Amino acid sequence: YHRRKAVVSTQSTGGQKTIANPIKSVLLTSLASTLGYVSYKNPSDQHYHHNSLHNHHRLSLVHQRVRSQSSQQYIDTAQRLKSLNLLGYRSFGLFSVVYERYNDSECKEYGRVFFSPRWVEYLDRIVDVGFMGRWFKMEEAMIDYDVNEEEWT
Repeated sequence: YHRRKAVVSTQSTGGQKTIANPIKSVLLTSLASTLGYVSYKNPSDQHYHHNSLHNHHRLSLVHQRVRSQSSQQYIDTAQRLKSLNLLGYRSFGLFSVVYERYNDSECKEYGRVFFSPRWVEYLDRIVDVGFMGRWFKMEEAMIDYDVNEEEWT
């Protein structure tokens, strides 16, 4: 009985606060819905692998003399890390990060305990950053993938 009374009083108070501050309630509702939409559109690791494979196929359709070397290098690095199982993925809710993981065999080889690296080392190992269904470094690398920069210099 007491819980029901508390819920009813909370609902009636909340309704009064909403009527008293309509701008605040609209802003909070739009903020919550925007954060929900951005979180829903957060790209996954499968999305990254699919885009990487799709861009690899796009590059394979262009002759080697014509294709961009920077695009080829980015896609080759992503494919190499994936095949060596060194590609890590971390979702932060609103955005995602694909990074190069440390090789466990390197740590075991020296017989030492592996401590976590500093943040600066993490920043150097970031392969791509995803937000709203897009991978930014991959998109940047694939701009003019069918134009060889060395021909124009």
